[in-house]
Amino acid sequence: MGMASERIRQRRTGSGNGCGKEGAAVLLPRRPTAEERRRLTAFVFGLLVGALFMLLEVGGELNRLTLERARLITENAHLAERLAKAEDENGAWDRRVRVKDVDIRLEPLESARVEQALRRHLLADARFLIGKSIADVADAGDVLFRAFDRRAVDVDGRTYVVRLKGLIVAPTLVLYVAVEQKEGP
Repeated sequence: MGMASERIRQRRTGSGNGCGKEGAAVLLPRRPTAEERRRLTAFVFGLLVGALFMLLEVGGELNRLTLERARLITENAHLAERLAKAEDENGAWDRRVRVKDVDIRLEPLESARVEQALRRHLLADARFLIGKSIADVADAGDVLFRAFDRRAVDVDGRTYVVRLKGLIVAPTLVLYVAVEQKEGP
């Protein structure tokens, strides 16, 4: 008999073993020899000693990296909170209604060319209001009246006096302007 027959012990069983067949092979574990136990013990001991040396070798670095990871997680949470706060503030800033355009409404004049020149001049002066908050522009309404009322504008050698009759503060700022030609020097 060979080695396989040593490892497998066959036991002739009767009908009471539950196999249903007469003479079926039953595998039974064998006991390890003293040499096998010694090698297994040496292997497990080598694993433990190797793990201990690796822990001593890289343990400090592992602790440092673990602490660095925890610090970075905390810093990331702090920065995410700051970002959310900044986005909320920026969103509130952007949600404020702002002046997007300026429209100049002039009373009809005898010359369309003079009317366009006056419109161009007044638009150039009012461009600074684009992008300002409507609330800020409305608060500065008196200042706007002073800035645009009774302004003298030269077009083609003639002087025109601009009178601001009214303004509507909205996303499109509307200035109602009357123009009179100034007579004399």
